Amino acid sequence: MNQKQKNLIFGLIILGFVLIWYCFFLFHKIDLTTADLGRHLKNGELILKDFSFDSEILKTNFYSYTESEYSTLNHHWLSGVIFFIVFKAFGFNGLHLFFIALSLFTFWLFFKIAEDEIGVEIASVLSLFIIPLIAERVEVRPEIFSYLFSGLFLISLLAWRKDKLKFRFLLFLPLLQLFWVNLHILSILGPILIGTFLTESLILTSKRKDFSKLAIIFVLVILASLINPFGLKGSLAIFEVLREYGYRLVENQSVWFLEKLGFVINPNFLLFKMVFLALVTSIVVAIKVSKKDFPLVNLFLAAGFSLAGFLALRNFTIFGLFSLPLIAGSIKIITDKKPLPEQISFDFFSFPFKVLLVIIGFVFLTWGLITHSQEISLSKMGMGLLDNNTQAIGFFKQNQLSGPIFNNYDVGGYLIFYLFPQERVFVDNRPEAYSVDFFQKEYIPLQEQADKWQTGEEQYGFKTIFFSHRDATPWGQSFLIDRVKDSEWAPVYFDDFIVIFLKRTSENLEVIEKYEIPLNYFNIQ
Repeated sequence: MNQKQKNLIFGLIILGFVLIWYCFFLFHKIDLTTADLGRHLKNGELILKDFSFDSEILKTNFYSYTESEYSTLNHHWLSGVIFFIVFKAFGFNGLHLFFIALSLFTFWLFFKIAEDEIGVEIASVLSLFIIPLIAERVEVRPEIFSYLFSGLFLISLLAWRKDKLKFRFLLFLPLLQLFWVNLHILSILGPILIGTFLTESLILTSKRKDFSKLAIIFVLVILASLINPFGLKGSLAIFEVLREYGYRLVENQSVWFLEKLGFVINPNFLLFKMVFLALVTSIVVAIKVSKKDFPLVNLFLAAGFSLAGFLALRNFTIFGLFSLPLIAGSIKIITDKKPLPEQISFDFFSFPFKVLLVIIGFVFLTWGLITHSQEISLSKMGMGLLDNNTQAIGFFKQNQLSGPIFNNYDVGGYLIFYLFPQERVFVDNRPEAYSVDFFQKEYIPLQEQADKWQTGEEQYGFKTIFFSHRDATPWGQSFLIDRVKDSEWAPVYFDDFIVIFLKRTSENLEVIEKYEIPLNYFNIQ
């Protein structure tokens, strides 16, 4: 076996460890009681039954009985269709496996760029460090398509710039954009990615020859972005989503804001800062070593995705994905210029260096296991739904319970999937689909204030409360305590996810007599 074959085997082994490491995060069962997935599946089901660009499901709240006419854009409608088709054919296990396969392929796209720059060994060790950050978002969501298409755009543009891809293949990017704009709101990244290369070609004389060709692709991608049920508004939907909500989401907050609150503990906060520091340091050193060889595109992308990571927790994944090839690109420039004195330099393919890589990789892996032990718990690993995840809805259906239902924000998608159209929800996990006044003057006060709750009961005639008791909001917890103490309501069901209360009416009397849970079960003051 020659040295080249040995290097290949070593590279494949360490890459295998990297993919297994990522799978520790990906192979975690779905909690449908708090996920958006149920609503996406229902979107797909209904759209496939009767698709029309004027459909209410695309442009209104639709699933709620409180603000059903409120205008909102179902900008990820095509993701729901794809998810539902896979689910219909293969169930939750198949859908989960589909998502995992997309995630692994997406990671490979970014890894491949890094590997081409610095080799499989260093790229793999760097990946061990960054993967927990990439795995910040491993729930089955439409955003996986944005990660995938970002990787396809980036690897295509880089390959073309290095003369490894003919220009005609870039003409597929507008076609990808046509799908992307209907799959997820981050489709704006398509024009942005091409725009960074276009800007570089405008600034640098050496890249000026690329300008006209990139301009053609840029215009075609912009035009493709307009082909969606909402036109220009749909292609710019990201700016609508960035508006003020009446309900503050943790995933939309910055690291600094969440750390200041003190109650959110996430090991990726520290990891984000470490990766950001590594990214900045590598870029600074690379520019110092060879300013003329440093690609402006890398600087633009690093600045943009770093800013995105600072602004919102939900951007950690895409920041991590782009950081991998960007750091690799800087390392490539540094090592090519050999900034180290000759007497202390070393051969990247020597046995001692491979041992060093293994040691560094082991350190990263151990640190990741310790800091992310909760996220990679073996008890939660597997495919499909969490155990007993559907028992609550089974109880509801078996006992022929009915609404109007008062539910909390998190459980809305779960109820939509299993009960719509027989029942509509009070609220679901789309803050953009409800007005600020709804959250601030109705949803939250109903849970905090006794008089508001009484008014709400009279207005809506609630018969059932279907609530995720893991709701960590202060109003959610106080509401549950108040309802347990409320003689007008009887707790009849409780599991690891859900608690169900029934209004003490003649209609509910039989179920209450059979299943009422005694007050001392809840251990409240």
